[in-house]
Amino acid sequence: MNQIKVSVIMSVYNTGKYIRTAIESLQKQTLPDMEFLLIDDGSTDDSGRIMDEYAKTDPRIRVIHKANGGLSHSRNLGVREATGEYIGFCDPDDWFDPDMYQRFYDRAAETKADVVVCGLNEVYEDTGKTFAVEYPFLGDSVCVGAQVRQVYLANNIKGTLHSFAWNKLYRRSLLLERDITSPEEMHLMQDTVFAIRLFLAVDRAAYLDCRPYYFRRHGGSNSMKYRPDIFEIACRIHRERMAALEPGGICGQGIELDIGGWLMRQCVCAVLAEVSQNAPGDREQKIEKLKKIAQDETFCSVYDYMIAQNADPGKITSLIRAGQYKKALSAAGRCAFKNKIKALIKKIIRK
Repeated sequence: MNQIKVSVIMSVYNTGKYIRTAIESLQKQTLPDMEFLLIDDGSTDDSGRIMDEYAKTDPRIRVIHKANGGLSHSRNLGVREATGEYIGFCDPDDWFDPDMYQRFYDRAAETKADVVVCGLNEVYEDTGKTFAVEYPFLGDSVCVGAQVRQVYLANNIKGTLHSFAWNKLYRRSLLLERDITSPEEMHLMQDTVFAIRLFLAVDRAAYLDCRPYYFRRHGGSNSMKYRPDIFEIACRIHRERMAALEPGGICGQGIELDIGGWLMRQCVCAVLAEVSQNAPGDREQKIEKLKKIAQDETFCSVYDYMIAQNADPGKITSLIRAGQYKKALSAAGRCAFKNKIKALIKKIIRK
């Protein structure tokens, strides 16, 4: 049997509606010598049955059924179980071009890269709109050593290079030897921590200038759900990013302001989520959540830093810092209403 070139890991939890498209995208891959590890993370719908159905007729598919442990647990298990020279990840509600992994592998072989990054297409299910995402600033050259930190890590931390796990190809030996894992204690934004760990450890990185991956945005997406702890998670991400600056050799360049601005925007997103229709709790409970934000050490230090740098932290965050919680909720409500009106107008125009 030939050496497996690429192992693709798909973590699955209750995505029976979409999973056939994802599995068939894998089956259509033109690269020979691949294996597909489908990790059933305790699904309660028909996802597990569908995966077993495909595995019966395709020897490249291996299904692992396990108790629910989260996305990170499934991906880490998949990396340990995989046998390929390279690792790829995909989500069960997405799809990709038939030659994606062929192009990935060819680029990795050509450049001897530890990681290869490509562009993507962001597809919104409710509107049918597709947005192209590319990273031309990564260039055609291979980045080596400190260049990886200066280009890939810096842009990732600033938010100009997405942390998505599935638009990248990874050398499996690097993930195992450097113990680069996805944080199992996090249920959201795991990819951000994984990407920071990755780009701190990678010796060679290359860009594949194409968009073979189709990322489906829909109401059931993990990233589209209401999360009561979204602000706490954002603070964790902020601390991870700040901690990577010195070892990555990328202090300065205004990057601290970029990171701080991101946290302030996440704070606004958390408040907007609290005034949305599906957010639980009455007004007093929401005010208590805003008080916790105002008392958070990370929030206070970042807000004060931005003020000291003459940067605008935003109206809603300023009201929270000043203890004007009712006004902050009212401002968030007005902002949410304006956003709904804008979305409605766009929908009417499209029709």
